[in-house]
Amino acid sequence: MPSSMIHLLAARTFSPREDPLFWVGSVCPDTVEDRCAKDASHFRDRPDRENALRELEARTHRGNSLEEGILLHLFLDWKWDAQAYDLYRKQHGQEDGWFAAYRYQIAMAGSYLYRTNPWGEAVWTAMLQAPYAGQVSACSAAEIRAFLTRNFTWLQENDTGASPFFTPSFVEKFVTHSVEEYRHWRKPETAADAEERNS
Repeated sequence: MPSSMIHLLAARTFSPREDPLFWVGSVCPDTVEDRCAKDASHFRDRPDRENALRELEARTHRGNSLEEGILLHLFLDWKWDAQAYDLYRKQHGQEDGWFAAYRYQIAMAGSYLYRTNPWGEAVWTAMLQAPYAGQVSACSAAEIRAFLTRNFTWLQENDTGASPFFTPSFVEKFVTHSVEEYRHWRKPETAADAEERNS
């Protein structure tokens, strides 16, 4: 899975407007820490992962920024797992400790994005102030706040430099391409959808 900063870069690429709830949605699925629970919440345990995402898409209201952010997060993870994760595993999967090294490469990519994007601090601050309490069923507001605080603190305290594996150009191309795919994948809202949303 990509780092929170990669998810935020994708969220801002998809919708550049200032929307802290959308940003929270784009990172909060990673609040789940247990690996088996996270595999389930991210549909990694489903052989038909795209179908599971389609089912979630059908339940995702376009007017709900938080829900839309969550859907974008899960879509991005699906694409990342099929591309970036598989690429790293094929090249380094036989090495001892490869998964921890993989996670650190992702963290480095996130640290670099935070240091090189002037919007980083403002986005994290806005997310910590966003009114999302009671809107996310999988995690409590306290768990989300703890996750955001922990990740923001790590980004502020760790200047790792760029990842030599998930380079800035790799991340930029991945995000640009995946967001474009998401735009085409996300079905257009029908008049019935809009009526249901407004009722």
